[in-house]
Amino acid sequence: MAATVFDMTESTATRLARVESDIAHIQCDVTDIKSDLRQMRTECQTEFRALRGAMQSGLKAAQDESSGLRLGMQSEWTSVRRELGVLHRDISRSAWAVISLAITLFLALLGALMHGFGALR
Repeated sequence: MAATVFDMTESTATRLARVESDIAHIQCDVTDIKSDLRQMRTECQTEFRALRGAMQSGLKAAQDESSGLRLGMQSEWTSVRRELGVLHRDISRSAWAVISLAITLFLALLGALMHGFGALR
C-alpha cells in the first residue's frame, strides 16, 4: 500500500516535520511572489510616468499646432476679407466706367443719328 500524508504508521514527529517543511517552502514562494510583485509595480510606475510624459508632450504639441492653424486661418480670413473689399471697390469703379461708357456711346450714336438726318447742320 502507498504511504500517504495521513498514514498511521508514520510518527507524529515525521508528519510535523513534513508540514513544517511545506510551510517553509510556501513562505519562500510567497516571499518570491511579493518580491516579483514589487518589481512589477516599480516597472509599471516607471512606464506609466514615461507614458504620461509622452502623452502630455504630445498633447502640448497638438495644442501648439492647433493654435498655429487657428492663427493661420484667422490671417487667411483677414486677407480674404481685405481682397473682397478691394474687389468690391474695383467692381464699383468698373460699374461706373461701364455706365459712363454707355452714356458716351449713347450720346455718340444720338449725334450720329441726328447728323444723319440733318438735324445738326
